[in-house]
Amino acid sequence: LSVVDEEWYTGRQHTSFPSGEAIPWAVRDSMVRCREFAAKGGELRQDVREGGSDDKRLFIRYPELREVFKVMHREGNTISPMLRTAFDGDRMENAGKTNPCSVREHHISFIGHITPDELTRTVRAAELSNGLVNRFLWVLTRSERDIPNPVRMDEATRDELAKAFRLALEFAKDEREY
Repeated sequence: LSVVDEEWYTGRQHTSFPSGEAIPWAVRDSMVRCREFAAKGGELRQDVREGGSDDKRLFIRYPELREVFKVMHREGNTISPMLRTAFDGDRMENAGKTNPCSVREHHISFIGHITPDELTRTVRAAELSNGLVNRFLWVLTRSERDIPNPVRMDEATRDELAKAFRLALEFAKDEREY
């Protein structure tokens, strides 16, 4: 993936979110906030423009996916609804007092790693019934044999695969209706 899009892979990759509010903050739109200050003879209103993120892509990567589910199970945590909103492509917002923000157009990618045993022990009925789990593409890989020092893919093959992936990404950028 780093060969396909280095900026996305390194510059837009995050591996930890303590809460769901941090997800829209990472790709937020710019906004104008009204701040009121006490002044002589009354209130002084000041509108402050705050910058947003120029790149609306976010690559969330969790080498230990069970960590996401552990955080999700904390009382009041919003990671699950925020991820569902992100996967659906809907407007995300954080209406909190300290860092309110919103984002209309975003592209959130998520890769997590977990063993089948950890997955069945960690996922609760709520994640199964609220639609979070069915928004993931689950891929199970198994090795026919353990290879302690596997041979790296040769550069020509890697570059060929990266080129095909880049072409698919360019094709996907065109807006079209079906």
